[in-house]
Amino acid sequence: MQKNELHWSRLERCLLIRFSGMSGCLVLVVLLLSAAIVAMSATMYVFTSARLNEVTLPPLQEDGHTCQSDECIISAARIITSLDPSADPCHDFYQFACGGWIENNPIPDGSSQKNQFQVLNDDLTYKIKHTLETPDTTLTLKPLKQARSMYKTCMDEETMEKMGVEPMLKVLRAIGLTDLPLDHEKRLNETDDSELAHWQSVIANSERMLGYSILFSLHVGEHPMNTSKFVIQINQGNLGFPEKVSSKESEEEAKVIEVYIAHYIDLLVKRVPGAKVNTSRVAHEVLQFSKQLRNLTVENENKKDLLSQLEEITFADLQNITDSNLNLSISDPNRLNWTEYVNFVFDGLNVTLDFDSELIIVKNTEYFQKLSELLQNTPAETIERYIWWRVFSALAPHTMKEFREARKKFWQATTGIIEDLPKWKVCAYKVNEIFGMAIGYEYIKKHFNEEAKQKALEMVNDIHKAFEDMVKEVDWMDEATKNITIQKINAVMPFIGFPDWMLIPGAMEKYYEGIEVVDGEWFASHMKIVEVYHNTTLKKLNTKPDRNIFVAFPTTVNAFYSPQMNSITFPAGILHPPFYGLGLE
Repeated sequence: MQKNELHWSRLERCLLIRFSGMSGCLVLVVLLLSAAIVAMSATMYVFTSARLNEVTLPPLQEDGHTCQSDECIISAARIITSLDPSADPCHDFYQFACGGWIENNPIPDGSSQKNQFQVLNDDLTYKIKHTLETPDTTLTLKPLKQARSMYKTCMDEETMEKMGVEPMLKVLRAIGLTDLPLDHEKRLNETDDSELAHWQSVIANSERMLGYSILFSLHVGEHPMNTSKFVIQINQGNLGFPEKVSSKESEEEAKVIEVYIAHYIDLLVKRVPGAKVNTSRVAHEVLQFSKQLRNLTVENENKKDLLSQLEEITFADLQNITDSNLNLSISDPNRLNWTEYVNFVFDGLNVTLDFDSELIIVKNTEYFQKLSELLQNTPAETIERYIWWRVFSALAPHTMKEFREARKKFWQATTGIIEDLPKWKVCAYKVNEIFGMAIGYEYIKKHFNEEAKQKALEMVNDIHKAFEDMVKEVDWMDEATKNITIQKINAVMPFIGFPDWMLIPGAMEKYYEGIEVVDGEWFASHMKIVEVYHNTTLKKLNTKPDRNIFVAFPTTVNAFYSPQMNSITFPAGILHPPFYGLGLE
């Protein structure tokens, strides 16, 4: 029976007045939530009396509709402790609703925000840490052993200090770079007969061997408009700097960045016997080229209509675009040679390419046209120094502590964020990025179960059914549109918790087939792993996507809907309170 308006509490009256301009549904939701909070408050009083001493609670009515399970009580406590009962909801509803949560969850160092995703992710990361640090002599799963080996190597700062910068220098040499940035009078010697400019082979190696995209990225992925096939996709790269690196930064900010670059290189120079580099000059050159690149890029806020920025063209078309404003009457060592570049990237992978007819997806062709002009008007030595800096600055923090400290101070000066994550957390993140399925296997054994997976699947099916019913009832769709919409709904692929294949003996070893880890050598292991992953992805070209692929690790704290694959994914990591909890059905 509807509650008499005369008996509404002051809180309910304020809520109704405050939200009367909104839709009736929102008012109903807020009122129902308020009623639920009040109903559960009595149950939780003994746990939260200190926080609620200003609130007079009505007696709990045994009407048979109040959930009193442990899960409901815990959920009610979570809501109540997020409130600030001292705030007047009529004057500051946000403080009333969220004040307690803000007080109990200060923003940590190294972050600009804190939310429920981060709280759950922190809890999960501690579980990953425990998995990676706990010795288990009975462990037989090879990929998990490899994950623990990489974590141990990452955490061993003492050995990193002893090894110094030599592991990093080996990587620089492996991808075609020198130990130090080039002197202004020198260039790298060409070492092969390729028509590709040296710096282009270096950025190809960087992407293929390290996973770093410089100037632009090239990868193989599902066709955005036809998900039945894989296609080569090319996009602008990132600069590797905070957003302040642009033509609009203040002179003072530019100086901070330039000093940092010089100091970072100086740290390396002093560790290379007999080395002499004008680091201030190199830093100025790198920064100026970075600013020119920034002026070419399309910012995220201008990327609203993503599909309109995608062009399906051939490599021959792309070559014409990047050649269109060049003076080809002169010999140009910096000309983007797409045929040579792509052949270099796919070398040894047994992938057939037809440069005249194969269609590729290029995002923001205007960027590539402008990039080509910039490269023609820039000395090759400058481009090589910029590339050297990008690779060096990414690798250096994985060597000695002084590089990590220098980077931390730079980010604090340019962003205001104190980048001070504990080393274990950094290592856990990095290892999970590589061995997320193996770690996820251990995670679901201890912190997830088949019942949770089935209940979550029921929830998704209920949402599915409710949406289908809603489509059938709307009066603004014609029958043809409704039928197509329902077909789309019925074709949605649900992925819940973890992929079923994980529980099949031997499947995990097959998933990580080809992965090698060298005990005690982070760089060597990382390069081997990245190259396997990158080559596996490139080999997908000319094959058909598998719609049954689980697109996330079980340890992911997020949920996804993929428009391209028409799939919905709820990994095990997100299926925990406050987002989901067994017993609340």
